[in-house]
Amino acid sequence: YDYEYEEDEKITLQTHTQGTGIDVIFLGDGYDGEAHSKGEFLNLVKEQVEHFFGVEPYKSHREYFNVYAAISLSQEEGINTLNTYRDTYFNTVVAQTKEVKIYYGCPLIEPEYVMQIIPDANIVFNYARKQLGYSDLGKTLIVLVPNTTDYGGNTVINWDGTTISVCPPSIQPYPQDTRGVLQHEACGHGF
Repeated sequence: YDYEYEEDEKITLQTHTQGTGIDVIFLGDGYDGEAHSKGEFLNLVKEQVEHFFGVEPYKSHREYFNVYAAISLSQEEGINTLNTYRDTYFNTVVAQTKEVKIYYGCPLIEPEYVMQIIPDANIVFNYARKQLGYSDLGKTLIVLVPNTTDYGGNTVINWDGTTISVCPPSIQPYPQDTRGVLQHEACGHGF
């Protein structure tokens, strides 16, 4: 498609001017060569970067951050659902999961079922380590942008401090829109 960036290329969107630099890396899933060449992923990431730095304390401390995007190429466009299969880099799927709500220290008897977008975390972390060269992922915020407008933001949080904030370009009204999901998942849970 004669795209200006190569597969797996890490693109610098911002470099810190204060401190030692806190890394934020945006990855996409479900973007094939044609979608990348049209700028669908990178344009969305640039919008999400502005949403990230649109709230405090990030707004007042933007100069401390390095921001990158990586061209992770999927074979097919879109992501997996319960009824469809797409050959994507990170095997991201929209799935119905049980969410147990805790009220006043006691779990509810009946769990709620919610739709969540879930990547294969092992593939994401291995990609960040091997393809992008990150050694300490506990100090790196990974934001995964799936190619779907389904609402279902999610943050994978591991015991070692590694996180993946899944932030789809949601078409729901605020606070479930793209900005709200990014600020809730990446600015809130992920960071």
